[in-house]
Amino acid sequence: MSLNFPISLVGKRISNWLGLGSASRSFDGVDDYIDFGDSDDFSFGDGNNDSPFSVSAWIKPKRTDRFRVLAKYDSAAGVREWIFTTDGNSQLILYIFDESTNGTLLQRCSLDPITNYLDQWVHVSCTYDGSSNSSGVKLYINGVESQDTDNSAGTYVAMENTTKPLIMGSLTGTDYSEGNISDARLYNTDLTATEISDLYAGTDVQTNLVGHWLTNADNVLDNAGTNDGDNAFESEYSLDGPIPANPVFAAASRNFNGVNDVVSLNQSTPDNAIFTASVWVKLNAHDATYGEGVFGKWQLKENGSWLIYLDAAANPNIKFIVRNGANTAYTVADSGISSSSIIGEWTHIAGVADGTNLTIYINGVSEGSIAYDGTINNPTTAIVIGAYNNTLNSRHLTEGNIADCRIYDTDLTASQISDLYNGTNVTTNLVGHWLRNTDDLLDYSVNNNHGSHNGSTYSTDGPKP
Repeated sequence: MSLNFPISLVGKRISNWLGLGSASRSFDGVDDYIDFGDSDDFSFGDGNNDSPFSVSAWIKPKRTDRFRVLAKYDSAAGVREWIFTTDGNSQLILYIFDESTNGTLLQRCSLDPITNYLDQWVHVSCTYDGSSNSSGVKLYINGVESQDTDNSAGTYVAMENTTKPLIMGSLTGTDYSEGNISDARLYNTDLTATEISDLYAGTDVQTNLVGHWLTNADNVLDNAGTNDGDNAFESEYSLDGPIPANPVFAAASRNFNGVNDVVSLNQSTPDNAIFTASVWVKLNAHDATYGEGVFGKWQLKENGSWLIYLDAAANPNIKFIVRNGANTAYTVADSGISSSSIIGEWTHIAGVADGTNLTIYINGVSEGSIAYDGTINNPTTAIVIGAYNNTLNSRHLTEGNIADCRIYDTDLTASQISDLYNGTNVTTNLVGHWLRNTDDLLDYSVNNNHGSHNGSTYSTDGPKP
């Protein structure tokens, strides 16, 4: 994941972002684009009069030629309305077309070409006041109005409302963009300079928002309405975003029903048997007969590796268990803390294997430690969340919420465990990170070992506000 963001954002209120802009979609420059279909929400003229609109997006161009942001345009078919794009000179432009007269309004950013931002995130936006005059068009780069050049031509009256779909990343199957796009927005008003600056700074401007795509999750849904995109043309989800993902984690969770919900992860335990596992959990109820598997690689006792779990008893303890490399014995670090204390309460649990001792931490505090032989079995079974294993035998399944599951290939210190509990995003030696904040099962570490699930639902209930 990229943690790079524009220098000009340093010191701004990045906490405003609430996850917007911390991911993107990647376009390969060959055949990738997104089709949002035709809608009256995307048209701002009736052939006689225009109405105002604005476009806003974060882009990360990978080459110097044209980068198509959003367009409702097909020259060959004679259905032109508007294009927000860069041209062959990498200048930001807004074209507005009157198909009936073949007239155009065209404002071109005469300074600060996009070549200055190659392979960097840059915020681009445009506004049009509906006046049918080029002076009503304004362009902005990184929240600042640009110096524009008027290249309008012909007689312009108003845009026609055509049947052309709105396209991102291309023009009707030509001129494909290469790079990334994030947090793309369409408004049916001409935003003020202050509102454009707010968008750049991370304020979620909602007034008159008629289309909002690529907010953070792996989809092309319209978060402002019903104009969802069609991603049949293979743009790819990317964890590279203009704003680092670090500011928000553990602010959401997944809910497990205790019957058949489990998440399977494509991740192996570090081979050196020195590792740390960390998880947040909130129980709705406890199964005194079988207990609950919360996070681990256990499968069966005879084929286990490690597990954070609640023992099967009426008033069980929270435990961290490993099975040794000989697969003949297991050792347990017992917290001595009953599960009854975490029913309805978010609780942070971390297990640390340092090569000599196993230690369990509850809410940032060491609550038990035991010696082990320094080896850990590492079978080829999946790591799971919400159960002992993924065989769905209706046993050992968690009923409640789980968030912010992490694996480190080192033994975190007591101070680092305390940091995790208090909300510091410890990233050193992080090799697996799931259920961070968004409605997905992506691995937010560098390894990209994404998960799959049989049930579980996204929940905005999280341990951290």
